Amino acid sequence: MIRNYFKLMQNHPCKNQKGFTLLELILAMSIVAIIVALGLGGVRLGISARDVGEQKVETYQRLRIISEQLKQKLQSTYPVFVSQKDGVPGVTVPVTSKRILAFEGNTDSIRFVTFATPMTVSDPTTLTHEVKFYIGEHPETEQTGVILMERDVSGGDVFSRIDPRSDSVRYFLMAENAAQMKFRYYLMKKLP
Repeated sequence: MIRNYFKLMQNHPCKNQKGFTLLELILAMSIVAIIVALGLGGVRLGISARDVGEQKVETYQRLRIISEQLKQKLQSTYPVFVSQKDGVPGVTVPVTSKRILAFEGNTDSIRFVTFATPMTVSDPTTLTHEVKFYIGEHPETEQTGVILMERDVSGGDVFSRIDPRSDSVRYFLMAENAAQMKFRYYLMKKLP
């Protein structure tokens, strides 16, 4: 009986065979693997593009904060004069000596007296303070970048030597790892 069954099966193969061959299965898995690899590559590219975009936004935000602070402080300046003796600002000298404007400008720093609100207001009645924007190292944290120095000058200590350890001096890191900052100045002649 078993012989008859095998003869019958050889002469009449099953027409309703369902399933995949090994070749079809390998081909389908390869196509799925390629689609997954392309999808992951696109996701990775999207994540790196987002990171670069966030970094640019943060940089432009920092630049905007620095320019707004500088603009606010410069708009609130008023000519403050100090005496000088032997080219050293802040030294008390007789009234007959030459007065100089309390302003110091270099290519990479600017220092002046302003009446704008300081970044940290400890006493709201004293708004007069000295400001310096420069690229350098923060004296307390030792981070490098664009530094804003504010010093209370309500006591009359205008444009003297800056002592970083003084209680009246405050430093703020405006932008970390800044490589360069340039200022340009125009010399104006006094009209008669």
